[in-house]
Amino acid sequence: RGLLALLGDSWRVVTAERENAAPMIVLVNELRVPRWRDSFVDIQPMKIAGREQLGSVLNELGLLGTGAEIGCAYGAYAQNVLAAWKGARYLMVDLWAPQPQDVYRENQSGLRFDECLQKCSELAARDPRAVLMRMASVEAAAQVEDGSLDFVYIDGNHDYGPVLADMDAWWPKVKPGGVFAGHDFYNAVQPQGTGHYCRVQDAVERWMREHALFFMTTDCTSWWSRKSR
Repeated sequence: RGLLALLGDSWRVVTAERENAAPMIVLVNELRVPRWRDSFVDIQPMKIAGREQLGSVLNELGLLGTGAEIGCAYGAYAQNVLAAWKGARYLMVDLWAPQPQDVYRENQSGLRFDECLQKCSELAARDPRAVLMRMASVEAAAQVEDGSLDFVYIDGNHDYGPVLADMDAWWPKVKPGGVFAGHDFYNAVQPQGTGHYCRVQDAVERWMREHALFFMTTDCTSWWSRKSR
């Protein structure tokens, strides 16, 4: 009926009932069948106060292999993580191109995709650990070996369906003990194409409930979990 989420130092129960599905039998009938079950977490939740600490936390956890950020924009967050992280390779996944309005519901008119790509390319030139994957998230995930990533941080398309698709695609790529996380854990829906559109909270709560996983959130609106060993 819900899952436990760690918020600060206290636990609370997060319910994620589906829209217009109050009768439990309806909820059960419509529930997506998860392809991966990990119902028992036998490692301690990670300790992190905000996403700026990810690089240092990964070092402390001994996660020093390959990680992936989904949705990189100008590369500011990648630069932040790489400045502290001692890992080997950082996959930067982004289309760096406008998308159809029915696919990406937020206002894209102010985004300078060429400039975003240029800044990320410059980062990769300065730090060879950064590897640009200019393609859709699910397409990029298909090119990554299962169980090979120390962390995945999802910050791409914030709509409900795409967030679920990203979580489905990238969860198998995380190794046991790795970090599975993302940004913008809230809901804010404005008319399509006119402003901000985010349903990350709805999607993450549903996905975590269906997979019976623990997760935590931080004040920077990030959500975090670790894959069981």
